[in-house]
Amino acid sequence: MGTPVYDRGVTVAMTALTVGHRLIDKVSGGRVGRRLGPGVPAVWLTTTGRRSGRVRRTPLVAARDGEAFLVAGSAGGRERGPAWVHNLRDHERRTEPVGLQDGESHHQADVSELLGADRERGFEKMVSVYSGFASYQRHTDRTIPVFRLMPRSQSP
Repeated sequence: MGTPVYDRGVTVAMTALTVGHRLIDKVSGGRVGRRLGPGVPAVWLTTTGRRSGRVRRTPLVAARDGEAFLVAGSAGGRERGPAWVHNLRDHERRTEPVGLQDGESHHQADVSELLGADRERGFEKMVSVYSGFASYQRHTDRTIPVFRLMPRSQSP
């Protein structure tokens, strides 16, 4: 098993930052919080919980891939991936779109998980926008999944 990047205290801090990011986005009407750090682009992903049925909205680091967006389920390199990964897989299986917000643009998006060489290429794109992903992958035994989100208006 890899060496964990984060301990429990940092996990709590990451959760608090996400909650804070959501609050800032809500209070500012989406005008603030379009980046998750200096030069790190963000999108907002909206999924329906596969078990709870509740709508979940999550800010994520994103990389452009043509008209699509790539997102990685890193959970900071923890052994357990983020819950939204399971929600995306469920949407993909049922061919339901997810919600995607890029700045002020709101879309429904089709989901596909990248596999094999496509996943490697996608992961390198993710590392190019946020180098921390490379460290996260080194510190976990699981393969960090990468998803392609294609806005429906752009879908083939």
